[in-house]
Amino acid sequence: AEIREMSSAARELVFQKQLAELDFGLNVDIPELYADSAVGLAVAKKLGPGNKLRHLEVCHMYVQEAERAKLLKTKKVKGI
Repeated sequence: AEIREMSSAARELVFQKQLAELDFGLNVDIPELYADSAVGLAVAKKLGPGNKLRHLEVCHMYVQEAERAKLLKTKKVKGI
């Protein structure tokens, strides 16, 4: 569940950055995606789903590609 939501948030962050730069001519830094899930962050940093995440679709791996392409940064925050 964590990687699905992180991928959704990553798509939104990249879209908003591109919107600000291309449509409004603003200079925007690389967006940062904060998460409290250690598993979600670990999956975001590796390549592909691995053997434990076979049930995820390719669209849920967007956060991995965005991190590799330096379109965003993922960071850890303390959970509740």
